[in-house]
Amino acid sequence: MNPIYGKYKFESQEPISVDGEVSSFTFVQNITCSGAVQITPTRSKFEISKNQEIDIKRLVNEMTNKFIQSKEEGSFKIAYEMMAPSMKKISDFNSWKKKESDYFNESGNLINRNVWRLTMYNNPDNSPHSGVYIAADYESSYDNNLIHCGYVMWFVSNPNSKEYKVIREESGNIPNDAMNKIKPEDLQNVRKKIGCRAL
Repeated sequence: MNPIYGKYKFESQEPISVDGEVSSFTFVQNITCSGAVQITPTRSKFEISKNQEIDIKRLVNEMTNKFIQSKEEGSFKIAYEMMAPSMKKISDFNSWKKKESDYFNESGNLINRNVWRLTMYNNPDNSPHSGVYIAADYESSYDNNLIHCGYVMWFVSNPNSKEYKVIREESGNIPNDAMNKIKPEDLQNVRKKIGCRAL
């Protein structure tokens, strides 16, 4: 029998210093069995020129800044409409808005932000849908969260389209009070854990 892996979800809480609470991790994986060998078909790559790739990344860079800035400014409807239906199914608008609003109110004013890496995936074989995926890695600083790092994953089914949608978003931050507890020699490792750029 061959296992077929289904949907999964996970939660993780990890302290950023030795004074933090005990970390926990939950992983749930649905598995069914089949007698047939599952083969992932190889997909053809889209023909994307170097100039087109540059244009796509420039667009995604602008959209990433707009997506985050809209949340910072309280324009949550604009940001929510940039999300794919799959993201909206995870959280309805009011619940999502409250979570984002609480975070940015606590963070304070923006000091600076840098989208420092854009990675294109051209119709990858293991992706759920055929299309182009762009991961935008960024780092921001706020009055009360000097280090905030994350990435936004964008998707479009046709590289000639400009209708990119957010299909995933992850971020982590180091509040100012926690920064005071981190030893200088440990900071790089802590930054790495939350997806920050190497110093």
